Order: sequence, then structure tokens, then C-alpha cells
Amino acid sequence: NTTARLQIAEGDGDINSNNFILSNRSFKAALIHSTETLTVQNPFDTDGSGTKAAGYIDMLGALNTPDDDVILGFETAVARISKSVAARRTSLTDTNDNSADFEQARYASDGMSNAAVEVKKPRNSSAGQWNPMEEPDEPPPPDETEELLILQIGAATDGNVSHSFVELYNNTAASINLSGYSLQYAAGTKVTAGSDTDGPWAKIDLSGSIPAKTSFLILGKKGTGTNPGLSIQEASGDINEASFELSNRAVKVVLMQNTVLLTVQNPFNADGGGTQAADYVDMVGAINDETDKILGYETNNVSGIKKQRSVRRTSLVDTNDNAADFETVVYENATTELIAAKGPKNIAFGTWNPIVQN
Repeated sequence: NTTARLQIAEGDGDINSNNFILSNRSFKAALIHSTETLTVQNPFDTDGSGTKAAGYIDMLGALNTPDDDVILGFETAVARISKSVAARRTSLTDTNDNSADFEQARYASDGMSNAAVEVKKPRNSSAGQWNPMEEPDEPPPPDETEELLILQIGAATDGNVSHSFVELYNNTAASINLSGYSLQYAAGTKVTAGSDTDGPWAKIDLSGSIPAKTSFLILGKKGTGTNPGLSIQEASGDINEASFELSNRAVKVVLMQNTVLLTVQNPFNADGGGTQAADYVDMVGAINDETDKILGYETNNVSGIKKQRSVRRTSLVDTNDNAADFETVVYENATTELIAAKGPKNIAFGTWNPIVQN
């Protein structure tokens, strides 16, 4: 792929083999102090009782999507990968837990910064001594902006979020009257569908006012999950709309300062030249994984939304890049501390700072 962001020069390995290929769906790789071919599924635990294969040194088992992919060799728990995401150690301390020891290093254009790529990219022995855990030199963050923001969106079907919801946040110093605003949303498609259009827009006309530094909750359709990790009290939204449902595969949500139903695919870039639709306020476009497609987003879509995961802002500074501005919040088996810190809030919760440390 000559357009890949991470380009490794041909023959640049300390060992080069055209027969060496790793799957981007699931794979395992073991380092063994032996030249004998392994015959066991999991050299980290050969017998189910923790016995390691002779000469065992280290191992990584990784998969793309837990619901679709399986790997039978790993240390305690698997890491995550895809064709644009590598599995990379988070520290030089090995806890023998692949999920804890490795992070997703996304080398695609909507992933890590250029500075981070320079620090985290693979090296050969000619690079000499270096610190693979060095922090990249990142530009200083911009000053905090004051505006009305989409803070968090969540989709509910049969999973671990009880209701579809959108949480707005008033990051200004004054109350905002929502009369004349609308929340508009649409679903995307599968990449394999070959479609060049998202689903049709639907909208909710907003009403009421959001006090300064306060959340506003639009609560939608209830899912069928019997024991959701995030359970939102019925009718606790500042607006409750039983027909409002977000896709957990590919979805776009936009906040407009008018009530006219959108006709453009991407109101953030309505003409392909960067022109925003009239009265545009904010937007997020999200997909589950790379098999999904959404055509409306700010600069780059954010990935990772699921029926057990929301996408939520990482700061109150809006850079107009969904991939940079949002992260996933996993509500499956969520702790009470996580829900208290990041769970959606309504006006009644009062003034608060929604950005907390992970």
C-alpha cells in the first residue's frame, strides 16, 4: 500500500521474509528460546494450569473484534488490532496480560499525531539505543473555547447502555435558550454495501434552556438488555423521545441552530470545500469498526461506538476533528466510579466539569 501513513522501507528489517504475514483479524506471535516448531495452541499456558512451553520468553495474542474473531493463544487476555492499528506495549513492565500490556497504536491519518508516529514507529537495530516509552513532543493545547457542544452519544439495542442518548454541554458563561435549535441524526452503512449515501436524516426540535456549565440530556428509545452496565432512569431526559434511536454500527449526530431538516450528507463540509451548512453548531460521526461507513463527521470520524460503548469528548476544546476530540467509554461491567464520572447527566445534575482524568 503506497498510500499507507506508516511506510517501512523494503528490506529494512533485521530479518526480512516474504513468507511472514500477520492476519489483521486475529494472530498470535510467540518468542521462544528454541528452534523447535510449536505444537501447542498456547505456549504461555500449555495445559490449562499455567505451564509454559520449554524455552518460552514472551507472547502476544491479538484480535480485531471480540464478537467476530477468536484467538486461542495469549497471555491472560487478548490485545486489539486491525489493518490500521498495531498492538504496542504501554510500558517496559510485562504483567503477562496482553490486554493490559498493549495499547492500540493507530497509524492511520485519523489516529495518532505525526509526533507520536515518530516516537512509536518500529525501528531496526541500526537505530541504536532508544527509549520506546518516550513521550512525543506535542503542540501546546489551544485555549479552552466557550461554546455549546455535543458531549456524548450512546446507542442502545440489546447491549450495555439502557437508552439511546445524546448529552449536550453548555460550556459558556451564560444560559442558552434552545428554542429554534434541532438535533439531527442518521445511520451509516456497511463498507461492503458500496453505498455513497448515509441513511435519511431525522430530527428532534429542541426546547428549554441549558444553564451555564451544565449538561442537557436527550433521552431516546430503551434497549432490550436486561442488565445494562449503564442504566439511565426512564424519562430522566430533559427531552424524552421514545422514537429516537441511534445506530451502534455507524451514526452521525449534528446540532443545528435551526429546525430545517438537513439534505446534505455532511453539514460540517457541505460542498466538499469546507463550507459548513447554515446555522451549523457541532457534529460527531462515529463507526463501530472498519467494516462500517459514515459520510458525515468533522475531519475524521471516531471509531469504537458499540452497543456497550458511547463516544465522549476528551476535552472542552473543540478541534473540529472527531477522531481527536472523542474517545470511547466502555459501559460493559462499568464501575460506579466510571458511571459517576462519565455517565450522561441532565440539567438537574447542576453545574459540573465533565472532563475528568481516566
